[in-house]
Amino acid sequence: MKAKNDMNQSNGSQDELVLLQQETMRQKVFSWLFENKVMLLFLIICIGGVWVSGNSAGFVVENVAVRFGRNAFTVMSLLIPVLAGLGLNFSIVIGAIAAQVGLFFAVDWGFSGIIGMLIAFLIATPLASLFGFGVGRLFNKMKGSEMIAGLILGYFADGLYQLFFLYILGGVLPVRTTSLIIPGGIGIKNTIDLTGNMKYALDGVKLVDIVMIFFIIVAVVCAFRIITKIRNKDKSLLKDVIILLVAALVYGLSYVPQIESALMTNSLSLLNVLVIGTVGVIVYAVAKLIGNWRNADSKFKKARYVAIIIAAIVVYALTYIPELEKVLMTS
Repeated sequence: MKAKNDMNQSNGSQDELVLLQQETMRQKVFSWLFENKVMLLFLIICIGGVWVSGNSAGFVVENVAVRFGRNAFTVMSLLIPVLAGLGLNFSIVIGAIAAQVGLFFAVDWGFSGIIGMLIAFLIATPLASLFGFGVGRLFNKMKGSEMIAGLILGYFADGLYQLFFLYILGGVLPVRTTSLIIPGGIGIKNTIDLTGNMKYALDGVKLVDIVMIFFIIVAVVCAFRIITKIRNKDKSLLKDVIILLVAALVYGLSYVPQIESALMTNSLSLLNVLVIGTVGVIVYAVAKLIGNWRNADSKFKKARYVAIIIAAIVVYALTYIPELEKVLMTS
């Protein structure tokens, strides 16, 4: 009888444990839905909007990809000021003023295409660094009153901005391109037409040129790190050497005739981008697993990277669905 009671208690405990696990899982699901309610609502609205518009899936995916790439530049440009502690409003305004100055001089001097963009970049970057350094120094000296300082600084910067573009340019500094001048003869128009000079300049850059630029950047960074470690008598050179060799291998592959012909284009379909992305994710996850296998870390989450590999394989497998493949090939 006692053994039977113990068995009944054990079964009851197991049932309670299963019920508790189910409730916990249900709570997790509801908690996730509540935390992501805005994103889910936005997703539902987007799906409804696409369905009502009657546009094809390829048209929607193509436009989303274009806007995603365009907005990615804005997001990346704000990473450094955010990490430095500057507010988004300050960093956007400072960067915009510097960029407009660089863009104006590049257009006025007659540069076009990717060369014009590089000239504008070379002018805007030092200016943005100088402006950011000055704002940072000012805020450090006015801790506790940053809002007031930023407000007054904004009015001051706006005055200098208008003084430069509406009075100095054309009045003090000569402007070569007369189409940029307002009818009065002094000052710059509020919009600059980039048609014929820098509009769609990045669209003409071939993929093989991007590979070459990537290799040069990686080679310079790795060479600098290797030289620094040699001077400091640091023997941990293997990682940098491997990265340099991999970059050289990738650059060398661009001379293979089949690969070179594929890279001579200036655009990729979303299908090719997706394939390259999944391969990169798998290589990254495998490298992490190998690194942990060589140097075991108790905090390393092996299941996470295995799940990443499985997810990448599933995404790649989905590209073989005819309807999805057609959409990705035409976008």
